Amino acid sequence: MPHLRQDAATKEWVVFAPERARRPEDMRQESLARSGWTHDNPPFDEHCPFCPGHEENTPGETLRYLNPDGTWQVRSCPNRYPALLPGPPPQRDGGRFERRMQGVGRHEVIIESPCHGTTLALQKTEEVNLVVQAWAERYRELRRGPEAEHVVLFKNHGARGGTSLTHPHSQVVSLPVTPRTVRHRMEEAMRYHNDYGECVHCHMLWREKLDGRRLVVEGGTCTAFVPFAAASPYLMWIVPHRHSGCPSDLRPEEQVDFAAVLRETLARFYHGLGDPDYNLIFRTASRDYGSVPFAHWFAALIPRVTTPAGFEVGTGMYINTHLPEDDARYLREVQLPGGPVPTVASDRAVSGSQPHP
Repeated sequence: MPHLRQDAATKEWVVFAPERARRPEDMRQESLARSGWTHDNPPFDEHCPFCPGHEENTPGETLRYLNPDGTWQVRSCPNRYPALLPGPPPQRDGGRFERRMQGVGRHEVIIESPCHGTTLALQKTEEVNLVVQAWAERYRELRRGPEAEHVVLFKNHGARGGTSLTHPHSQVVSLPVTPRTVRHRMEEAMRYHNDYGECVHCHMLWREKLDGRRLVVEGGTCTAFVPFAAASPYLMWIVPHRHSGCPSDLRPEEQVDFAAVLRETLARFYHGLGDPDYNLIFRTASRDYGSVPFAHWFAALIPRVTTPAGFEVGTGMYINTHLPEDDARYLREVQLPGGPVPTVASDRAVSGSQPHP
């Protein structure tokens, strides 16, 4: 029998229809048939602007992390085809119905590895840690911009994830406005805090760890799980235990742990779902909500194994044919080459006071 679940953080309803579910192996084979394995790509592509030796094909660097031999491991630069351009804070005009403003902002690319044929799921934890460090550094820098009402940090993997270049990279964009979905999420978080005196994500994390059925990877400072009202199959959140509004606040030990949990989570996607296309999106507070008691950032991992259709477009609701508990169990049982990734030891406890049930 289908049933509906509500996301406590957004109040959005999701329809669950497990009778229509597809087997994980079917999804795995479909993903491989569509795009193949990332590790089958060559380590170098002479036509790729992100490969070593082609640095002159990208705009001026904004960050570079070096290996001991002097070669670069991670670098960032402005996007060659930016959605927005730097400039002073724009003015809004056009009246009530035709409001407009100049497209002012910054749009950067973070190149995650010199190797063309790799991805975060295949990299060493220390390499992923450098990527996380670069994310935090560039997020922090773009957030300082006078035009930046909101900064979005994201990674597209695969064609269905929206990527146009296969070389591993992510993007960070500063916006002169706060997107409606971000504003809605902040308003619901504030409403929850006003009603219950607690952060909804701190409470949700406590409940998930107490329940345990939807947990996938546990670190000492962050936890990856399939949320109770996941909108699509295998959707996951990585939620930091310490309350904070944005990833630029990561402490060194939290950064290392987040990198390890992220790498293992993506490795479970890679080997269990056949290297699926996905989006990694950092759900963060806008500038005005950066340090309020109800803003709690997290990373959302969304495998693109289904396609929104008329129902989703027409209602704004989603139909998930998989139960989160089943998806979490499957991902936990995926056998990883070399075993699970070591993380900071977890005692299944979340810092802070115990929320109310």
